Amino acid sequence: MSENLVVVGKSFPRKDALAKVTGDAQYTADIKLPGMLYAKCLRSPYAHANILSIDTSKAEALPGVEAVITYKDVVPKIAFKGTSQSLYILEDKVRYVGDEVAAVAAASEEIAEEAVHLIEVEYEVLPAVFDPEEALKPDAPEIHLGGNLLTIKRDQPFTFSRQIGDVKKGFAEADVVLERTYRTHMQLHVQMEPRASMAAWDSTGNVTLWDSNQSPFEIRSQLANVLDLPQNKARVITPYVGGAFGGKIAMLKAQGIVALLARKAGRPVRLEFSREEQAVAGTRRHSWTLKLKVGAKKDGSLTAYHAKAFLNTGPFNLLGIVVCLNQAHLTPKFSVPNRKYEGYVLYTNCPPTSAFRGFGYFEADFAIGVLMDELAEKIGIDPLEFYLKNHIQSEEPFGMGQVPRILAFGEAIRRSAETIGWKEKWHKPGERTLPNGRKHGIGIGISGGNAALGNSGAVVIVNENGTVTLLSGATELGQGTQGEMAQIVAEALGVRYEDVDVVNSDTKVTPFDQSQIASRTTLTHGNAVKSASEDAKQQLLEVAANMLEVQPERLEAKEGWIYVKKEPDKRVSVAEASRFFIEGKPPRVMPKGVLIGRGSYSTPSVPPPVGNAVVTIAEVEVDTTTGHIDLSRLVSAVDCGKIINPKGIEAQYESVLSGGAGFALMEELLLDPVSGKVLNPTFLDYKIPTALDYRNIDPVIMVESHERHGPYGAKGVGEASISAAAPAIATAIYNALGVRIDLPATAQKVISALSNTQKGS
Repeated sequence: MSENLVVVGKSFPRKDALAKVTGDAQYTADIKLPGMLYAKCLRSPYAHANILSIDTSKAEALPGVEAVITYKDVVPKIAFKGTSQSLYILEDKVRYVGDEVAAVAAASEEIAEEAVHLIEVEYEVLPAVFDPEEALKPDAPEIHLGGNLLTIKRDQPFTFSRQIGDVKKGFAEADVVLERTYRTHMQLHVQMEPRASMAAWDSTGNVTLWDSNQSPFEIRSQLANVLDLPQNKARVITPYVGGAFGGKIAMLKAQGIVALLARKAGRPVRLEFSREEQAVAGTRRHSWTLKLKVGAKKDGSLTAYHAKAFLNTGPFNLLGIVVCLNQAHLTPKFSVPNRKYEGYVLYTNCPPTSAFRGFGYFEADFAIGVLMDELAEKIGIDPLEFYLKNHIQSEEPFGMGQVPRILAFGEAIRRSAETIGWKEKWHKPGERTLPNGRKHGIGIGISGGNAALGNSGAVVIVNENGTVTLLSGATELGQGTQGEMAQIVAEALGVRYEDVDVVNSDTKVTPFDQSQIASRTTLTHGNAVKSASEDAKQQLLEVAANMLEVQPERLEAKEGWIYVKKEPDKRVSVAEASRFFIEGKPPRVMPKGVLIGRGSYSTPSVPPPVGNAVVTIAEVEVDTTTGHIDLSRLVSAVDCGKIINPKGIEAQYESVLSGGAGFALMEELLLDPVSGKVLNPTFLDYKIPTALDYRNIDPVIMVESHERHGPYGAKGVGEASISAAAPAIATAIYNALGVRIDLPATAQKVISALSNTQKGS
């Protein structure tokens, strides 16, 4: 089937390319409505406190101020739905430095900012806790009623514990057992577009929210819930989104705040986070404490694995349970007959957390990668041999989810190793010094996540001139969804790519789509789009069959033409057939009406039966005088199923991969350990990779396989591409120095570790 594909597998320009390079693309912060007001929030200076009183009279008296809200204006007081039930729009308690206390809507941002500073608040400061293990102790400050162990329902603490095989027996059979504790740090999403929301109410009590997000239907559901509205009274429109990376999935307090302000003022209200607010209140990567234990035979085969994981979910549960389950179901990526996972999700007074690319398995695969590297060294085996021997095989159930998946780890490992020249370059730790005096190191990491999730719908409308409009609930975040879905439409319907337009993410217009998360769009939404296109195509073929006087099954459609398979010169254009369908030829042939194809798709299991394999190999050069680490080469391979758009994968993969390198070498959100205040909320102090830092990234190696669940055998790759970089870089640094460096591996940490080694500590 794949040999006959005309559009899928080819590189096409992005649908949104011209709008973005010319500046025509409108983001939420670009939209202005008549009479619009600007919102600003008063934020807590304390990590944990009760609000004893709020006086807003001075702010309300300031000329230009149209509305001020506090927790007293949240009527009725309704918690967010589902696992986010620990969250309200505003409360009489604050749980982190930066938590929203009150909000103002005014004629300008400057007036709103001034008004915020006029609000007087009296606090009762409470003890705070920032470490998840400390939060679990009986005497820890209680962040929510019932304790700090996250609850699914008010009285049901969430813990996850599952065992496959007999872990105790597996460790008893091992010749080597290693037990280590790893702590991962906080990383910001650093989207170029901070979160922005604008709300407006109409005379019939409907609210419309323009919002920078990746889950418009989830946010509609939450918004209607907290405002006590029927769902059809809430509409969410998602314009262009300037990056998300998981940080724009969950509804935050901000969306509810603009809705309340707009209702109180009787005018549209827009709230846009500053860069500092984005860093503090706009969510971050979860930090973890991971206690890992692994056992192996002398020949390198694994016998047992046990993980005990403590997740720092911050003051609210946005996606903590999902992240914890992801780690349980997707790690380790090694064949271990006996394995156990215990997960705990803890509230702390750190800033809010949400999904981040590779959420859950990213952090575990880093720690597991370092652990396996140490295990391979202990046994005396080349890490590449160890990985080839122990990686998960295709169709082998792994993790705690026990769902078989098509995974091409073996080919991805081999091709990456051949590309970088592993056999020639690998050496024992600390053994190779380059002519420039720097220490050389090489390391490998493997990872991979889900590539399907939930359910999606799609509608395809064929116009009377043969052009096509796809109504898609999937949000364009910058990942190229519009173009990819247009390719699937063009292939399935038999039209040209340039004749397909895409309308995205308006809950009043487009069909339901769960969210743009977990690389689900290509497969889950792609299947819905393919199904809708095939539905429309079948209707077209029936009309064309009458026009050509043949049976519909004898026809095919490609590149804008419908033709008889064995007589390709006998044909009509899609434009002619669609016009005949819609307009007819009265009085002999009556029109059939609107030509619409409908499709939907639901992922068949939880966890989903679709995932991908990612392999990254890093080379570093370390200057032992300055501590500087130069990432001299990064080679990565991904099992991507059938490729939809090669250039699209290459562009997305490389940009995402840099985030994994950033986590390993420079990115860390720092908190004051006493106050909980974020110390580096701007780009002056929070450093991220640029093109100049990581110019030595090889083009991604695309390992094609046929995914049985995917459209044309395709599956998503975007999320997981970040996830193998950190273990590869961490083990490469160790290979260079013979010393383990905590991430992010800054020059200061290198010098300190080398100094401690020389002193014998």
